Amino acid sequence: MAAALPLALGIGPTTAIFSVVNGALLNPYRYKNAERLATFTVYSAEQFRAWRFPASAFVDFKQQNHTFDDMFGLVWRDVHFTRPGGTHDLSGASATPGTFESLGIPPLLGRSLTDEDARPGAPSVFVISYRLWTDLFHRDPNILGTTQILNSTPMTLVGIMPQLRRLLRRARPCSEGYLPA
Repeated sequence: MAAALPLALGIGPTTAIFSVVNGALLNPYRYKNAERLATFTVYSAEQFRAWRFPASAFVDFKQQNHTFDDMFGLVWRDVHFTRPGGTHDLSGASATPGTFESLGIPPLLGRSLTDEDARPGAPSVFVISYRLWTDLFHRDPNILGTTQILNSTPMTLVGIMPQLRRLLRRARPCSEGYLPA
């Protein structure tokens, strides 16, 4: 019994410190198969980095893919969110359908973006971050299904995502609103 106490006093703090280091430094992205995530960059014929390329090119990449389990695309964009009392400039992203499913991130409330949302003529929808839900909507679950104005377009809020730090290692901090790409 006398030997168990010093052992417990040594193991407890060591385990706590390892958990913090592992979660914050070694594995900060709690995504499905995070160690298998890869990013790629498209270069033009002139070898300039192409920050954006047509959605049709992404669809071709995905359809012809025989290497990756899944593929998704994100394009960072500014989003102007108009509410009574003014406009809020948000960090946003256009996300291909299935982005959050590929990462193993279920929505906190509602749903994420689907293939139907990205079809031409589909109703305009979006999902928001936990932070935006907290800051602007005070965690009101009744906000789901309401129409909001983003970039001068009425859109229906269909989902609220859980707390996320970043979607990709080199990406800017997490977006506050996600629209179908």
